Amino acid sequence: MTLPAGTDAVRQSLASFRQEREADWKAFEALLARVEKRAPRALSE
Repeated sequence: MTLPAGTDAVRQSLASFRQEREADWKAFEALLARVEKRAPRALSE
């Protein structure tokens, strides 16, 4: 199976997008973990 032209460019673009935002996602996950520890019932309402 051959991949369509431009597939490598798309993969590189997606990899760059993810890498640029990875620190933000980690910070968000840490914040969410703190919130979940403090008030788990508040999140389910």
